Amino acid sequence: MKVKIIISSAITLITMLLVFGCTAENTIVKKVDSPSGEYVAYPFIRDAGATTDFSTQVSILKKSEKYNNRAGNIFIGSGSEFINIYWESDNNLVIVHDRDKRDIFKKVQKNIIYQLNMC
Repeated sequence: MKVKIIISSAITLITMLLVFGCTAENTIVKKVDSPSGEYVAYPFIRDAGATTDFSTQVSILKKSEKYNNRAGNIFIGSGSEFINIYWESDNNLVIVHDRDKRDIFKKVQKNIIYQLNMC
């Protein structure tokens, strides 16, 4: 009997985590097409709820890919809503942010230029 209760409780807990635990919401700041139009860069603010801080993130997707609610694939910074991006060329995206390196959790280096904006 105890085993059934434990298994039932575990299944309920896992179900609740799957349904309610993944409630992060992305708010797109803007959509920026690459010069050739082959790629789209999305800077966005990700809010994962009351127990975590929001974060500023950037994803690059092929034009044919649909935007999703996932975490940024090239940049993740914490604690500021300031983010600006622009394409310097078809191969280089410039990300302007105001985060100290301690607040940056993901920073892809290839073909990405980072500028620190200390207002």
